[in-house]
Amino acid sequence: MKRGIFSDPLLKKLFDALPFYIMLVDEEHNILLANRAISRDLGVVPEEVVGGYCPKVVHNMDEPYPGCPLEEAVEKGHCAVEKELFNEDFGRWVKSAVYPTDLVTEKGKVVYLHMVYDITERKLAEERLREYAAKLERSNQLKDLFIDIMSHDLLNMVSIIRSMEELLLKRCEYLRESREFMAIAESTERLISLINNASRLARLESQDSIDLKRLDLGEVSRVVISTFRPQLEEKGIEVRLRCCDNPVAEVNPCIEEVLSNLISNAIKFSPEGGEIGVEILDEGEHLCIKVVDSGPGVPDEYKEDIFNRFRRIGGRSSGRGLGLAIVRRIVELHSGEVWVEDNSPHGAVFCVRIPKRPKRMRELQEEGK
Repeated sequence: MKRGIFSDPLLKKLFDALPFYIMLVDEEHNILLANRAISRDLGVVPEEVVGGYCPKVVHNMDEPYPGCPLEEAVEKGHCAVEKELFNEDFGRWVKSAVYPTDLVTEKGKVVYLHMVYDITERKLAEERLREYAAKLERSNQLKDLFIDIMSHDLLNMVSIIRSMEELLLKRCEYLRESREFMAIAESTERLISLINNASRLARLESQDSIDLKRLDLGEVSRVVISTFRPQLEEKGIEVRLRCCDNPVAEVNPCIEEVLSNLISNAIKFSPEGGEIGVEILDEGEHLCIKVVDSGPGVPDEYKEDIFNRFRRIGGRSSGRGLGLAIVRRIVELHSGEVWVEDNSPHGAVFCVRIPKRPKRMRELQEEGK
């Protein structure tokens, strides 16, 4: 290759416009061209280093330093090599990279593009990010530990209260007729439910993903409905399940909690002798689960808010608290969506839409066609 290309003014202008220093060197470390930034970083004149020996110019060494990227590139068969190095003299991190070109010198030596640029700010940002991630992980661990301790200790104390209630009832049967005593018993049960739900929601919120398996949501619905038989019979409520053909999806077994919470709410807010509908609809790549009740319904101003933790309709103490927050988080972990609609003429329809298969699984199947 003729020498003239390295003195081409257009090439020189392009090189000089770069904010980091860059050189053309041959595989024997001879400098063929250097840009203006080299004077800023190394204190040398670009034109004066042309023809010089790169290790001597850059590192004041008579031979390449151990781990030199150009040496490695040549040894590996003229490949690209990138390295992040710490310059102890300046206390800075740099990225040193060499890339083979299609050019060769008149002696048949491969010409490399050699660039060096400062990455100290990026490395410092990465370090800060690692420290933050470590603190966050530690914080999550402490939060989990706190939740475990609190839920364990609180449940122990509540269990003692419940045991005392049962003992008092055995000794004093007349307490069953006491509204005050039964209010204590009901509050105890609500407290147990609240502790369990708070612990469950905290763990769900710390998860980014969940394991999935193929489940028949029709069968899951039947099992969940059967667990509510005592409450349904007590209020004289009938549940009608309508299911599409083959309602199978890749879900986590915790999807059962979604149905359990929605059906529990429907029972709570439906009048005696009412009816609850559970529908599973096929929507192509998704399944839509609907739980329909004939209760007072959900006013428009609460339709979004009720899925947030501790939000209740109109401040009712018997309203929906953590249950719907748990529902939403489980649905989110399934890449789905949840919302509430009006039921005609009265009542609410809680809707959950989840994909039958995770997005990545669908992509792999489509690629295999």
